[in-house]
Amino acid sequence: RNKPDAILFSGDIEDDIISNQGVIDLLEGISDAYPCYYVTGNHEVSRGINDAKNLFNSYGVKVLDGDCILSELNGQQI
Repeated sequence: RNKPDAILFSGDIEDDIISNQGVIDLLEGISDAYPCYYVTGNHEVSRGINDAKNLFNSYGVKVLDGDCILSELNGQQI
């Protein structure tokens, strides 16, 4: 079984056509187990960028919005 050092969400995770229940199920399954980072994409615009950010934030995912953060993973800063 793979054990990633971090999960990186690169946007276009949800939109206004498909239910976001799959996103919620995914976040419930991994957000406590791995450090997670998220940036929005153009698909989130149709559902609402702030709603998407709030959803990911509510699961402890670090939302990057034009900013930079340093994180340490396995003794290395990225």
